[in-house]
Amino acid sequence: MCAVHAGPDAAPFPTSRVGRMLHPAGLERLAPEGDSVNDLTFGLNRRPFGSVKQLTDTVRREEALGFDYAWFPDSHLRRPDAFILAALTLQATERLHSGPLLANPITRHPVTLASAAATLGVIGPGRAAVGIGAGDTAVSTIGERPAKVAEVREALQLVRRLLEGEAPDLGSRLPARRLGTPGKAEIWGAASGPRAAQAAGAAADVIVLRCGLHPANLNALADAAEAGARDAGRDPAGLRFGAIVHTLIEDDPGWAAAQACVVAAGFYELAAQTWQRPGFAWNGPPIHELAAQVYPDIVHAEDLPAAAELTSFVQPEVARWFALAGDAAAVAEGLRRVRDGFPRLWHVIPQPLTWKRDFPERVTGVIQRLRG
Repeated sequence: MCAVHAGPDAAPFPTSRVGRMLHPAGLERLAPEGDSVNDLTFGLNRRPFGSVKQLTDTVRREEALGFDYAWFPDSHLRRPDAFILAALTLQATERLHSGPLLANPITRHPVTLASAAATLGVIGPGRAAVGIGAGDTAVSTIGERPAKVAEVREALQLVRRLLEGEAPDLGSRLPARRLGTPGKAEIWGAASGPRAAQAAGAAADVIVLRCGLHPANLNALADAAEAGARDAGRDPAGLRFGAIVHTLIEDDPGWAAAQACVVAAGFYELAAQTWQRPGFAWNGPPIHELAAQVYPDIVHAEDLPAAAELTSFVQPEVARWFALAGDAAAVAEGLRRVRDGFPRLWHVIPQPLTWKRDFPERVTGVIQRLRG
């Protein structure tokens, strides 16, 4: 069983530079050779925002450390506007790619997504990105439902057509017209299940897998995305794959393990198939009863120690396939294990449950160990 500990404040790791550059995006599939991890790209999606200066100082620090992307969650009641923060990031940096991860077609019409993405492309040519998914806390906190797979598919397709300069028929009595902003952006589509992966593969440049870290899950969704690309007349070899990797680097291994149990239960809440596909048996109370005791959901629980207590039934051998937990060496070993089981992995989004100021440096320490 996962032990429950109060989360201590961790001492900062020394600042150091990863010292690597991003491969040109969108031109060719980046196929790994052997078990190499040197072509992996990294982007953080958690950071504070108290002022413009704090944000710009933070993303410049991430750029100096060698990160490739700076992502921003698009959850309107809980966080500042993701597109505005991405615009500030592109303006303040020279190399970082940036955009929302993830926006959704419920709270933002696909045309507004395309326009905002194109605007980012004008601000940071060649560095803009827009991630689109069903919507988690962005919709649940305002009483809306997540977007259906068909709605996400239609949004991805419409955003792509607009960014490519088409003038699609939007049902208006006025003549169809092209997007008025000429900027370009990478399109990232999120997938937690095979239907969503197939929809993302039909229109996105990069597929963000949100299914835990077990190769049975990662490969099943990647196969579905490639099938979706083929069905849409696209070359599946052109797809790239990223993954949300919950990264719990803690001085207290017990607290790291307890958080991993929260993440594992959170994935069951998101999609029970993430447990079923690898053959894991759910051994807790009915998931709706568990989720009702936290806000806004299990993996985003604002009272993390309470969530850890509620999910302490999760077995450690299950939790390790949903989060990388421990010190830098343990997390690096876990990430290598993930890449070994899923060689198509190109982009890693290390995500903590609680952000600490030294998290970028801690992830940099993982990357340095990973690359030897």
